[in-house]
Amino acid sequence: MISLQHKKKEMPILKNIKLNKIDSKTKELIKEKFVFGIYEDEECNNLIKEVKSNKNDGYVIFEELRYGKYYIKELKAPAGYELSNKVVNIEINDNGVFVDGDLIAENDSIYNINFENDIIEVPNTGDDRHTGIFALIGGLSAILFVGTLIYDYKKKVKK
Repeated sequence: MISLQHKKKEMPILKNIKLNKIDSKTKELIKEKFVFGIYEDEECNNLIKEVKSNKNDGYVIFEELRYGKYYIKELKAPAGYELSNKVVNIEINDNGVFVDGDLIAENDSIYNINFENDIIEVPNTGDDRHTGIFALIGGLSAILFVGTLIYDYKKKVKK
């Protein structure tokens, strides 16, 4: 007769991890294309699988993960966002699913993780605060210049 413990080892318990891509400021889902890799090692050298998002969802799912340790890293950031160098540590064991050492709850057979990205800040290269003032000064200067030309022309014609 096969023991329950023996059956457990023969039939692996598989887990699904859903990684939600979140904007770090707005906390909203980022619905752009991005890519994550799941690795066997902490240095992220031994790639197990690359998972791509689609433009409509804002998440990726790592399906049917067995007991063990995994490392998830962003490979391609969404358009307009910085590529993160963060590595998420996943451990699946008899006690549950742990993300960076914290136990997370299962919801409809999926474990959810939020992964935040920072938007790329575009530096302001110009100072447009005084544009209106410069335009006004330029317009008045042009009127004054044209007025001076007309005055000089009329003065010459009278002589």
